[in-house]
Amino acid sequence: MTAGGSTDAGDSAEAGSTDGESVGGQSTGGQSVAGQSTDGQSARRSGGTQPSSEMTGPAAGGTDLEPNVAAAIAYLFAPLTGIVVLLVEGDDDFVRFHSLQSIGFGAVAIATWVAIGVVMGVLTVIPVVGDIFAFLVLPLNAVVGLGMFAVWLLLILKAYQGERYGLPVLGPIAASN
Repeated sequence: MTAGGSTDAGDSAEAGSTDGESVGGQSTGGQSVAGQSTDGQSARRSGGTQPSSEMTGPAAGGTDLEPNVAAAIAYLFAPLTGIVVLLVEGDDDFVRFHSLQSIGFGAVAIATWVAIGVVMGVLTVIPVVGDIFAFLVLPLNAVVGLGMFAVWLLLILKAYQGERYGLPVLGPIAASN
């Protein structure tokens, strides 16, 4: 057992130095390096170099992400990340709004792709005329895809900038919950 409370040499190697040295103005006695403790809690929360008395891990509540970052992450793989962020960070009103809007946007995007696929599939079954209509729907597929991509990027950007940007129909629904 070392002076920092670790039981093997691997803990002090993770800290980047041996016990008693300092890195970035912080003591590395197995607890923190440049303001970060080896257990993932910041030195500010754990009282400097003293061991943290707070719970660590998922039971401590949340991920300690900034609200704008959590809101932007909600849109990454909508609607899945929207659901995850809502469950993990749902206490914050800003994050909750963007998570709910992400779930709605993802559901609408998936429903739109399925509808276009069904229309194209049905139209290709019709002889001659169906091929012409399917050929006309193909550019619509590309335009809708590019439009959804542009809206997706806009939503991520606005969430990261800290704006509560609402889509025309989904925004008021997300805001009411």
